[in-house]
Amino acid sequence: MSDRINENMDLNEFCEYVKMNVKNYLPKSYQDWDINVSEIYLAGGSKMVFTIKEPDESVAPVLYLDDFYTSYKEGRELPQLMNEISDLQVQHDAQKKESPVFARDNLPDLRKSMTSWDYAKENVILDIAGCTKNADMLANFPHCKMGDIAAIYKVEVGRGKNGSYSFPITNEMKARYGVTTEELHAQASKNSMARYPAQIIDCNGMMLNMFGISAADMPENLRDNIEIGSNGMIMLSNQEVHRGASVLFYPGLLDRISDMYPEGFYIIPSSVQEIIIAPKTEYITSREMDDIIEDANTVSLKPDLQLSDFVHEYDPVSKILYAPSLAQDYKLLEVSKDDVLKPETLGVKDDIFSNSRPAAEGEELSQAVKTEQQRRTMKKHAGR
Repeated sequence: MSDRINENMDLNEFCEYVKMNVKNYLPKSYQDWDINVSEIYLAGGSKMVFTIKEPDESVAPVLYLDDFYTSYKEGRELPQLMNEISDLQVQHDAQKKESPVFARDNLPDLRKSMTSWDYAKENVILDIAGCTKNADMLANFPHCKMGDIAAIYKVEVGRGKNGSYSFPITNEMKARYGVTTEELHAQASKNSMARYPAQIIDCNGMMLNMFGISAADMPENLRDNIEIGSNGMIMLSNQEVHRGASVLFYPGLLDRISDMYPEGFYIIPSSVQEIIIAPKTEYITSREMDDIIEDANTVSLKPDLQLSDFVHEYDPVSKILYAPSLAQDYKLLEVSKDDVLKPETLGVKDDIFSNSRPAAEGEELSQAVKTEQQRRTMKKHAGR
């Protein structure tokens, strides 16, 4: 008899099978634990999640079952998959016990962070999602849109050997906190800039291969290299290069990038990990850029890493980031002047933005850039 039991199980049936049978593969100490399988919404789409926890516990590691189901559809046998799920669960529980975040003394504060703004406020940070690719998910989460890109928010409750522990903020949680989206966005921006400073990385002219960049292969950080001109491509991310595309929402960042590219620039949403900035050129249109991005997403990236299929542009006069193909205009949320991005927060030296020009010449250039930007903006609006 085949170990596959049912060759045609759909995802829900597969998840129910895991729920009903996983204890047969787990150690005896798990037999009285509570099992739950549910659907949650994340950037990149919905996921089926599996949790098993002791009856008196309020938090538990999460396993995503979608990848296991994909393996099942590709021909993997159920006993092998169930053993892998069991081993992964035991491994996650061991890591949880080692993490001070989940120590019993800290659990009351962890639970309060889910319901009280006073507890969550200092740990709220930015996350990122594509609007078109995550329309269903965004309906359940407070967010701020810019073109086809949205900032969403999460509470980071601690860090462990394998990264940070966090939970996303839903509309229901925001209502419990009693804050507006603007307040949530301003606080998350402030915390993110402090914890995860932005960085600029030189792409050395890479274009078609830019979507396959790994952290280990990345060129040097430009904080130590001020030889940058308006003809080069750069990458924006945070210093961990994790969900780093969220730096787009750091106050003041796009204005500083605009100063570096007086002839205009494209914002290429290469993934949720980073953004590529490329100078505008007469040899390629925004529509052609869209095709490149869509092809790269399809060929190179898993759905949960994809951000958007559309190139974006930034108007420094109106402070609008938009996707030309979508004709969407979303204004940046205003934040406190005290939270405006500083050079040290961006992770580069102050003189990188003036290209080491003398002060007087730099001021003259800055005014010329602003005049040209205003001229282009007026011409653009006049043609509509």
